[in-house]
This record gives sequence, structure tokens and C-alpha cells, in this order.
Amino acid sequence: MKYNILNISKKNLKSLELMPKILDSALDCSHNELTSLKGRPEVTNGFFSCNNNKLTSLEYRPKMINGDFNCENNPDLTYIKKTNNKISNRSYKLLYR
Repeated sequence: MKYNILNISKKNLKSLELMPKILDSALDCSHNELTSLKGRPEVTNGFFSCNNNKLTSLEYRPKMINGDFNCENNPDLTYIKKTNNKISNRSYKLLYR
């Protein structure tokens, strides 16, 4: 599936605080300095990629992702809270200790 993509990867971002609640595209916020997903969109109409950051939790992950969710290579990711979030995807990539 082809998506419009908001690519904010490799921008040394430490926060997603100013993101809209609904994003009519995929979001690539990988390769930044994010420690939390607080402020992220609640809905993305495409994949959500937050790999290669410094996330410690997925507590604020989007409530609905219309695509793949990739949070690989976040070495401090140790806490995952079970929620009723919907991810309509083919892959849910997760690496944590």
C-alpha cells in the first residue's frame, strides 16, 4: 500500500508535542532523540515508525495505526502497557529488554 509520508526522521527531535491528533498520512519519526511518544497523533492513516530512538515506554503510542508499527532498536524500551489500541497492519516490530 502506498501512503503519503510525513518524514521527520533524523531531525534530533526530543518531542512530538506539536503533532496534530489525526494525521492523514504515515509518520516516520525514526532516528531521533525521543524518549516518549507523548504528543503523537492519536490516528495515523499509514504506518508509524519510531525505531532507533531512546524510547522507554510505548504508553503514548497512537490509538489507531492504519499500517505497520515499527519501534525496533530502542534499547531502553522496557515497559509496554497493554491497551485496546488498533493496529491494522501486517507487521508489529518490537525489540525490548
